[in-house]
Amino acid sequence: MKQRNSRFEPKGFERRRIENNFKIPEESKPKEGKLTIFASKESAFLTGQAELTLGNGHNPAVAINLKRDESAKIRGQVVDGKKHSVA
Repeated sequence: MKQRNSRFEPKGFERRRIENNFKIPEESKPKEGKLTIFASKESAFLTGQAELTLGNGHNPAVAINLKRDESAKIRGQVVDGKKHSVA
């Protein structure tokens, strides 16, 4: 059994390949052919993105590495039952 590095892979997260097919009409193709694809797994707080340059090939592929999303910030106060601030 392969041991996981828990620092990078949340418990219960399996590496797997997910295939999605997108049809981009020629008239909608970006001028430079560059396309940014975003992916996320919200239940594990993972996000990622990859850039793909569209060429003449009809089946381009891209791998998106998902990383832990650390962009969330939280602010607030801790109070007791009488609404007094707790140090």
